[in-house]
Amino acid sequence: MVNKLYGNVYAMGKVSRGLTDFKKLIYFTDEEAYLAAKIIEGIDNNNALKRDLQRKLASVYDCTSIANYIDNPANAANIEALNDAIKHKKQVVLRGYASAHSDETRDRVVEPFSFTANMIDVWAYDVENAEPRMFKVTRIHAVE
Repeated sequence: MVNKLYGNVYAMGKVSRGLTDFKKLIYFTDEEAYLAAKIIEGIDNNNALKRDLQRKLASVYDCTSIANYIDNPANAANIEALNDAIKHKKQVVLRGYASAHSDETRDRVVEPFSFTANMIDVWAYDVENAEPRMFKVTRIHAVE
């Protein structure tokens, strides 16, 4: 059992020793990841598993461009910018973020740290509110 304190909230979960990082659980060298990406690329485009495999590999390894695996091309540039910010631990500005809760569209300064499945949402530390929040990628006009 692993207990971690995040602010005033504890997270508890069962984790095998040494497997706290997904990248350590399944490890590919750059060459192996590149080869796996090329093999997946050869799968017929009508195969429903192809896109899922591409997304999973792209979210863990740098060998592929995430933009190639996003269903909506309008979101690809934003996802690429967010992914870059995650890798380099940088703050970004979500330009014109349309909030569903407040019905307000405005810029948000955040520190992104993780995507949800299929890169639909991004988890980020909201600097203004000093807390982690989930932001829907389709609601972001641009990322700087």
